[in-house]
Amino acid sequence: MGATMRVGYAYLVHAEWLPPSTVRTLDYQINIPVAHMDRFRRNIHTNELTRCATMHPDRSCRQFAITGTLNLLCRSTQVFVPLQCLSLAASVFVARKQTSVQWPALANNVGQSVVFLTGANMAPLLLSCSLPQTRHKLTTLVASMLPYLMLQVEPRKRRASVLKAIACWTLVSL
Repeated sequence: MGATMRVGYAYLVHAEWLPPSTVRTLDYQINIPVAHMDRFRRNIHTNELTRCATMHPDRSCRQFAITGTLNLLCRSTQVFVPLQCLSLAASVFVARKQTSVQWPALANNVGQSVVFLTGANMAPLLLSCSLPQTRHKLTTLVASMLPYLMLQVEPRKRRASVLKAIACWTLVSL
């Protein structure tokens, strides 16, 4: 689990340490223009600009929060709906008998996963906007801990499912 935090911190502070495919995948998932993230990464070492001025220079924090959350909801849906469909198809195929699908439970599971992934991606960004616009590396460290802490709230079985889904999506999207 601590690896989640380390990857998040490295992605923001030392992206050159990660394989380019990982950086591209995270850039795609976080849904902030690559130029803004590059500026953020350069600025984090110099503190010349505020984090908000680098991540969303043309929008207020409120606009950024609203559009970012909606965009991340779409991204999270793109991750979990296909994976859930594949899982459902595999379980029906393996069972080879008439099985009834519990649609409400399935929809609830997908919904929880989408909300979790959206929150795990958006919470650090909102925290970055909310905290004082100084000491960028410390703020980034704290913000990179949020997805890890959010995983701890999930029940153990769901936590494993969410991590597997994220890992599968990462492999598929390379």
